[in-house]
Amino acid sequence: MQRRTCSAALLAGVLSPPRAFGAGSTEGSGNVLRVASEAAETGFDPAQVGDLYSARVNAHIFESLYHYDLFALPVKVRPLTAASMPEVSSDFRVWTIPLQRGIFFSADPAFGARRRELVAQDYVYAIQRYFDPATKSPGLSGLQEEGIEGLQERRHTAVYIDSGEFAC
Repeated sequence: MQRRTCSAALLAGVLSPPRAFGAGSTEGSGNVLRVASEAAETGFDPAQVGDLYSARVNAHIFESLYHYDLFALPVKVRPLTAASMPEVSSDFRVWTIPLQRGIFFSADPAFGARRRELVAQDYVYAIQRYFDPATKSPGLSGLQEEGIEGLQERRHTAVYIDSGEFAC
């Protein structure tokens, strides 16, 4: 009997809605992501994150091309921002990934205070940032192992123009 009571209490805790941290004020809480963590994050730039705690938060902020469908048995990879699974050439050197239409970045001053649709160049830019020596990315070695053609050469011949952009 004691065990059943404990299980019911545990189930009630799991099914109850989550409570916000610092529940004193609810003003403006609709656009706030609150994440409990064992340690402080170091930042939210994916190319510069090297710790587990920041990576956990980034996983909730940024969407990838694909995700694991954890409810499928066996677990499957499904498109998220990609429109379908990649088309792969017979020699496995060319992967073509179509993107879903209608995915927008939030309005931001970087985009002239307007929303902007996600395009393939956004992924190219994100990957290139890992290879930019100025980024000092802790995740660089993982991408280097993928052997994406041209990126290692781009890193070695990097030239910085006056604006600080990474150029070749």
